[in-house]
Amino acid sequence: MPTVSQGSSATITVTDGGMVLLNSDRTSVARLEVATGTQAGRVVTVSHAGRRQYGPFTAGTLTLSAIVGSCEYLQTDQDDADGFNPAAVWSDSSGVSLVRPDGVKSSLLDRIRYGLTRAESGNVWTRAPLNPAPEWAAATAYYQGQIVRGLTTNGWNLYQCAVAGTSAGSGGPTGTGPAQITDNTVTWQYLGPASLVTAAAGAPTVTRATVAGASLGAGALTWSFAGTASSTRIVNPDLFWVEGGTAQTISLWGGESGYAVYSSQSNTSGSTTVNGVTGTFTVSNASFSFYTDAAKFLINGLGNQDQTATYSLMVEIDGVFITEAPSHASVSGSAQGVLVDYSSAGGRKVRHVRVYGANQALFGVHTDYASKVWRYEPAAPYKLAMLGDSLIAGSAGGPFGSHRGAASVFGRLIGCDQVATFAVGGTGFIATSNGVNHTTQLAQINAYAPDVLLVCGNYNDSANSSAAQTAAMVTWLISFCNSNPTSLVLVSGPHAASSGPSATYTAADAAAEAAVLAVASNRVKFFSPQRNTGSGWQTGTGKINSASGTGNADRYVYTDGTHWTAEGMLYQSQRYAHAFRRQMTSW
Repeated sequence: MPTVSQGSSATITVTDGGMVLLNSDRTSVARLEVATGTQAGRVVTVSHAGRRQYGPFTAGTLTLSAIVGSCEYLQTDQDDADGFNPAAVWSDSSGVSLVRPDGVKSSLLDRIRYGLTRAESGNVWTRAPLNPAPEWAAATAYYQGQIVRGLTTNGWNLYQCAVAGTSAGSGGPTGTGPAQITDNTVTWQYLGPASLVTAAAGAPTVTRATVAGASLGAGALTWSFAGTASSTRIVNPDLFWVEGGTAQTISLWGGESGYAVYSSQSNTSGSTTVNGVTGTFTVSNASFSFYTDAAKFLINGLGNQDQTATYSLMVEIDGVFITEAPSHASVSGSAQGVLVDYSSAGGRKVRHVRVYGANQALFGVHTDYASKVWRYEPAAPYKLAMLGDSLIAGSAGGPFGSHRGAASVFGRLIGCDQVATFAVGGTGFIATSNGVNHTTQLAQINAYAPDVLLVCGNYNDSANSSAAQTAAMVTWLISFCNSNPTSLVLVSGPHAASSGPSATYTAADAAAEAAVLAVASNRVKFFSPQRNTGSGWQTGTGKINSASGTGNADRYVYTDGTHWTAEGMLYQSQRYAHAFRRQMTSW
């Protein structure tokens, strides 16, 4: 390929529909300007470009100038055999289109990097919450997932309820784990030190309230769900940015309706139909985002789609959790919700609200007549899917709350506002549970059409031969790539569990890498969570009820020796985010 050096330029002649392929190292900056023809004057500046293709152009000449370093160039056609995919063309603000030879939209990479930069500058997991977790109380019924702050005498640590029950008459949970803590009939897990013990400046008051107009004052307020207050609640999905899957209408008490978010089919038996697939569906990560200018508003019905037992929700406002612990309410017999009141903390102003709930369902938002609710729109959205098993979906070890789920944490740490989890326990590319495996999930994932797919290991396939694991993954990955020709795919090897990086799991890790190499696409990359004993994500052969003193498995692996604890789930999500950030530098 001809080369233009720093300080010099070259003239390139193109025919109608012609393309220009540029190749420069990551320290080069070049300027490509259309000199003659109907597109004259249009400019593309190429900075740290690597290998990219530009166009199509109308007939004429272009001037390529090397500002820093040097740049190779080649005039090509749209059907160039170098790997250019015409379907991947997109137009920048100047009207000139830009693609990379591997078919990946450069605009996607820009959006991913924007999100990473935004998350690096701060996110809900790096900012302190506004209100402290409630202090542990004696002789109190606690539900799974509730978080309390230990008594002052016990060190102000955070503990999450792993097994529901009633607390003891005195004392409360103590210590920093890793073993679970028995408190009469309640079982607690240590989460870490509390961030605060008194409310921060500007914190709203947050209370549990029965859904009624009186909750907002004057007794005259009614549902406001479409930006309009009325006696009949209006359910309008267009008012919310939905994360985690597909929102569908469900029924509520007294004939009212709300809507729930579904992602992955967990059982082929069932009557729920989502994106043309019928069965039983669950969702381990979901949130609704909206703007409101209300000083006081009530969020109702965030909880399980079956509307039974109790539910928990976590509220994030303007990038900060307004409480350190999720709020709980009962859905049995009466509609209850969480009342957020800024009347004495800044009053009325526009705020971005994101609400997380386990097995998500939303039945309404109350405001006063003068306030509105409208849709949140991310600045640079892209869709990411996580494919996995119970190590991603969660287990008896945790995380007991959608905001602490793998996908929710991962999404916030990489600055992505639309992450869906396709994770079902016991499944793999070969392993099947209740009729479901990754192959049966493929149609659902294709319907979601992710821009980025993160394949979270092949743990449940590890009992099969390496050849069988590789073959199954190759078939699946090729099928996905054919259906999603511009998506990026990151494939992770399996978690090592309390056995440590044993021969079984290192073989599965190698099988996954072999599959990626066999696919031989620049859009599909591999990384290993366990390669090398000393530098793997999880080390040692212990678990929280049987410490070995050999690694972090003593703290992060649950009593069953396989799954993560709630603390381990948070750690896993952080490691996935760091791996994602690192892999992005290679595209």
